Amino acid sequence: MAEMIHDVYATKINPSNYNRIPFKKRSSDQGRIYIKFMNLYRDIEKNGIKYPVLMESVKGKAYVTIGMQRVAIADELKLDSIEAVVYSTNGKVNLNGVPIKELNDIVKIYGESIIGEPVFLGIINAITRTHKHNSSSIGD
Repeated sequence: MAEMIHDVYATKINPSNYNRIPFKKRSSDQGRIYIKFMNLYRDIEKNGIKYPVLMESVKGKAYVTIGMQRVAIADELKLDSIEAVVYSTNGKVNLNGVPIKELNDIVKIYGESIIGEPVFLGIINAITRTHKHNSSSIGD
């Protein structure tokens, strides 16, 4: 049987290290989006970030796939670090962290309230894709 390589990790990142597209000035058709963003901003300012962002590592460089608004807000608020789940289907993740081998690991790390959150669904997809790709690339 092939040994499974797990390239999904729970870690912390410095939000100021990740390029982001700056938010454009509000236009008339962005009213609801802007209001939702500002509500998120105020919630993070008051309560912190509740759930990790999801990042994909491509050739050793990590990119945010879910949670870019949270990264931008954390950077604006000058937070030193935020929780992230980083995965790779093309090589090792170049960040230190706790390996995630199954969905139960996510719940153990972040609590049951993460179930059903958009990032949780993204993490499920990332674990599935990573395990499928990595297990098929290892000989028996």
